[in-house]
Amino acid sequence: MDYFKDCQTFDEAKTAFRMHAHKTHPDRGGDSADFIDLKNQFENFDPVTLKYRTERENWKPTEFMGIIERLLHLENVRIQILGAWIWIDGDTRPVSDQIKDAIKDAPSYVCNWNRKRVAWQIHQKGYRRRHREDLTREEIEANYGVENVKMKYRQKVA
Repeated sequence: MDYFKDCQTFDEAKTAFRMHAHKTHPDRGGDSADFIDLKNQFENFDPVTLKYRTERENWKPTEFMGIIERLLHLENVRIQILGAWIWIDGDTRPVSDQIKDAIKDAPSYVCNWNRKRVAWQIHQKGYRRRHREDLTREEIEANYGVENVKMKYRQKVA
């Protein structure tokens, strides 16, 4: 099965990977051979549209997946994928060093604290804003989509 036949960009491929991973992952009742095939296709994805071919030079799917795997064990945090960025919020102060260490094996990614949005952000190096607007988090989620990777975020009740 070709999981990424309709994908034009890497962001579309990431979305398709997450969708198919939920169906094919062995822990969710899927077949491990199908999941391995999905991972191999994702690692070898090449965008169809010439406009996005330059992304291939910077795209390292094993680094992206490795960062997510290193963050999954953290408690009391919410991990979200917004477009090509990983956002971590919640009770991050006790695990801030572990969040920074998550990118140590991913040299093409950077990790920084966004004071305005009160969240850690992990993204590829060399990112440049292409607009002057300062978007709210809701606008970013509407434009790029959001995927909750882990929901162990606990709200403190006063």
